[in-house]
Amino acid sequence: MSCIFCSFIRESHRCAKVGEDDLLFAFLDHAPMTRGHTLVIPKVHAEDLFHLDHDMYRLLFEGARRIAAELRMSLGAHRIELVVEGYGQPHLHLHLVPQYENKSVYKRRQISTQELIREAEHIASFLVPAFS
Repeated sequence: MSCIFCSFIRESHRCAKVGEDDLLFAFLDHAPMTRGHTLVIPKVHAEDLFHLDHDMYRLLFEGARRIAAELRMSLGAHRIELVVEGYGQPHLHLHLVPQYENKSVYKRRQISTQELIREAEHIASFLVPAFS
């Protein structure tokens, strides 16, 4: 089965990459709920959270915590919501959805690829070196 998220990691398909380390990969959602809506995935293909071993499970959430802090700082978000998914794509992914005051997150917004790339580069400039 072909996995689009694995192709992002291999760089055979383009995405708005925010950052990566040896185990995790982060990129902006192509149909974001809010500005900075970021997906965090393990580089190892796992269909759901329960296919991860204990160490990878812990590292995934530690990485999401680091990225969430950078999203708050770089975008001025009030808080970051977390959604764990695996059913939209057959690859486990965490959604980090920045919340801004008086903004509903339940509507996806249309955004150009160029705007996504600029936003990803802005967020990436705030990431600590271990995840960029």
